[in-house]
Amino acid sequence: MSSERGGKPPQTGLPADYNPGPSRFPRPVIAFDTVTVDSHYGGPKWKIVDQVPPSSSSGGAGTSAGEINKGAQNIEVTDDIIAGANNLLPVVYGGPVRLGPLIVGIVGDVAGTATYLNLTGVLSHGPIFSIDELVLDDKPGMEGASFESRLGLPTQVPLPTLVSAYASHGITYADAMPGVAYINIRLAAGMPLSNVPRVAVTLKGRTVFDMRTSVTAWSANPTLCLADFIKSPVYGAGKDYDVASFSVCADWNDAPAAGSAEPSRRIALALGNKQTVDEWITLLAVYANVELYQQGGKYYAIPRRAKSSSFVFNDANILRDSVTIERLPMRNVPTISTVKYTDTTVTPWSTRDCVPAMVPGVEENTVPPRDSTITLPGITRATQAAREALERLNWNIYGNTAYAWTGFDDAAGVRKGDVVTFTHAIGITGRLIWVNDVEDQGFGRYKFKGTGYDPLIFAGTPPLTVSPIDTSVLIPGLTPPKVTSVVGAEELYQKQNGIWDSRVRFEWVATGVDVSFDH
Repeated sequence: MSSERGGKPPQTGLPADYNPGPSRFPRPVIAFDTVTVDSHYGGPKWKIVDQVPPSSSSGGAGTSAGEINKGAQNIEVTDDIIAGANNLLPVVYGGPVRLGPLIVGIVGDVAGTATYLNLTGVLSHGPIFSIDELVLDDKPGMEGASFESRLGLPTQVPLPTLVSAYASHGITYADAMPGVAYINIRLAAGMPLSNVPRVAVTLKGRTVFDMRTSVTAWSANPTLCLADFIKSPVYGAGKDYDVASFSVCADWNDAPAAGSAEPSRRIALALGNKQTVDEWITLLAVYANVELYQQGGKYYAIPRRAKSSSFVFNDANILRDSVTIERLPMRNVPTISTVKYTDTTVTPWSTRDCVPAMVPGVEENTVPPRDSTITLPGITRATQAAREALERLNWNIYGNTAYAWTGFDDAAGVRKGDVVTFTHAIGITGRLIWVNDVEDQGFGRYKFKGTGYDPLIFAGTPPLTVSPIDTSVLIPGLTPPKVTSVVGAEELYQKQNGIWDSRVRFEWVATGVDVSFDH
């Protein structure tokens, strides 16, 4: 059979469209009952019933509908469950992941004296590591249900049950769906079902290349999954990545978390929505907790972890009047951070809030509660979700001041993800800044953007205060401090036209705060 499984151009960022269509699967074939029209569904409806033992003169699919329907329990099947054209074929990383297949084929068959309904569903781009469990109506291991599957290998062959089922209706089925992981679910007649059940599958995602060992195998290491997506020309960016920097980040994801024996970062995520390549890469980088930048058509990765300053900016190498500072008003700074994650320890799996990270004083009502919540369904460990929430809270508190400035070619080696030291006459001395963006403006000038940085962000403990001081520059909205020791004296001076005049000069003791910058 022909198929339309070609990948979208890499720049669209979409997983490859999967179009089942009539060219891939025949119209749903059910030979055990007459076809009726149900106006509610607006399409054909079939009834799958218990198969009575065939007589000696007739058997299998030749048994009449009247004989089959005697005392039968019905399961109604409608066109609604068939996936429409141009559905996106997900990309699954890590795991375990619970995923609902796109049902693309329905066929009934008789094996001996038993009647079965076959539901064929596609799952994801292959190859994946395993398909471990069938879940019907949120219940694993339902009696009377079984499944066979293919993992999406390029050399896979059609499932024998599908070949046999379609053959019983005079249809030759030979589509192996190479490169697509799929499942065929067999529901036996007589199961305690009033309708076709909700179907989900528990699986482990793609096998990915490990640049550290040159081995392709299953892994839940998010940096390896990110590298796979960047490299793929089918569903990803189709670009190269720097082996050395990605190896460092992969090692960091594997390293034990502080105070724990478990790896710091793991992922279990299905990419199935319409998003651009850049959006998916940004999301995968969040799970890997890395900064990315491109140079020479290649992606480089830098781990988001405690580090020392690699460069010093001061008045001598900062372009005059190029510095801007923006501090988020403290009334808008979150004091509580929560991450929603997927809890796989309960049935059915559910989305839960991690233990929130809080600034000291929130529980005592001495600090106003301001919650920031994000959803990361690819996290399945409560401990990892809690670490993510704490780190995000620390970034909100310690890094709530944004800086931008222009430097010269002596800073050409500064990259996104580096930490630099910043000193400037406006009232900043030795401030550590995490670089978020570097723009080459040409002519030896570079535009830098960053946020305040403190190694305590990665210390694994909540911030000690809700308002760490980034700079001696006055925080907008506060009343300027009073000046003291004001002294005034008249002085004479000559104008450019030669005429002499007098003025009063006032001097006072500096307050240590530059009010002109913000007021």
